[in-house]
Amino acid sequence: MLAPTLLVGLGGRGSDIVAKISTMITKEQRGRVSFVVFDTDLNELSRIKKEYPFVRTVQTSTNMTVGDYLHLDEFTRDNSFPINPNLYRKTLSEGAGHVRAISHLALVTAIKKGKLEELDNAIYDLYKLESTPSTQVLRVIIVSTVAGGTGSGLILPVSMYIKQFLKTKIQIPGSISRGFFLLP
Repeated sequence: MLAPTLLVGLGGRGSDIVAKISTMITKEQRGRVSFVVFDTDLNELSRIKKEYPFVRTVQTSTNMTVGDYLHLDEFTRDNSFPINPNLYRKTLSEGAGHVRAISHLALVTAIKKGKLEELDNAIYDLYKLESTPSTQVLRVIIVSTVAGGTGSGLILPVSMYIKQFLKTKIQIPGSISRGFFLLP
């Protein structure tokens, strides 16, 4: 029996790959696999939502500028964000533009605003499958690039969010996490 599996696509390329994989699985497998993609680019997420009905989407951005986000998150602004006035004017809904710090900033804000409901529900759905608990632990597969931008800025924080969610909300002892990362 297929272990419950969560496939997570991060950024444009990771989201495209996970969306395409969603069309390759069988009807029987579909009940044991959840697909979630994250991106700051609203246009890409809208396309995926339209073309791939089994994929849940998480938009980590709004129409705010990077400067607006930094105004809300003084700790990040003062301790870990590059000083670059040109970046401060960038609107995140157009994507992270190969700047990892931007996607990380958008995710932190999305978490604070409770915008990761689609990811939470995808995990909950995998644990509502049967009346008796599965003997197999959840497999988490994260797909992204490490070339900079949305995906590479989300790898660690999304992984840590999932691990903490499983520990506190689902209360399972562990999971198997794997990553497939494209190099520049």
